[in-house]
Amino acid sequence: MTAFPLENKRILVTRGKKQSSAMAEKIKAYGGIPVEVPLLTFDRVTHSEHEHILKSIKQFDWIVFTSVNGVKYFFEHLNLYGIPHESLLHLRIASIGAKTSEAVKSFGLKIDFEPGSYHADTFGKEFLEKFHPDHILFVRGNLSRPTLPEYFKKQQVKYTPITVYQTIANLESKDELQRQLKSNLDVLTFTSPSSIDAFFELGEDGVTEQHLHTLCLCIGPTTRDRAIERGFVRILVPGEYTAAGMIHSLVQYFRKEG
Repeated sequence: MTAFPLENKRILVTRGKKQSSAMAEKIKAYGGIPVEVPLLTFDRVTHSEHEHILKSIKQFDWIVFTSVNGVKYFFEHLNLYGIPHESLLHLRIASIGAKTSEAVKSFGLKIDFEPGSYHADTFGKEFLEKFHPDHILFVRGNLSRPTLPEYFKKQQVKYTPITVYQTIANLESKDELQRQLKSNLDVLTFTSPSSIDAFFELGEDGVTEQHLHTLCLCIGPTTRDRAIERGFVRILVPGEYTAAGMIHSLVQYFRKEG
């Protein structure tokens, strides 16, 4: 069994620059060639009601985070309005995903609930089986799926959404992506449905039938579903919905092939 199952495999890494380095290093460790083209960029979203919601944070007993960016930009808003982090100490905190939880803990807070599966579809059911929240503050981005809010509404759970960031296609990567699409890529990696949409938006006519038949590695079922919608044929999803899980599944895939 080769120690370098990804040897000479050119693997498109579409995560943001700050997030892609760890994945790129793992690819290199297995002999692969990471092709880093960050397809998304993020920015804080500020609305007039944000200040009112955050300054009235005592009304909530739970806060739900679904992404690292949600955590990052939520705390940026607290700092923007001069709201001390101590104002959160009465809250219980729910988080989806290990990285999201790590981000929360970096601000000195603890996690009270994390679902067994890193997936919004299972979060609501598991959460409400264990807890009976009075009022949830639901932190999200502009492209967050409606799964959880719809579930809360269906179960008559009181919640207030706050959109703290927006996801935008990274126009600075457009030329580089189109250049790379003309070369040989063995694997395309995607960590969100929006990264797949950005691939087509920025790639334009450079995305061909050949790319749709290239191995498409998706971080989880939500991203996989978007890949299917956009026409990808060969899709791989890890057992663990993390970047590390993605590389592990890719290594296993090529070991079996080899």
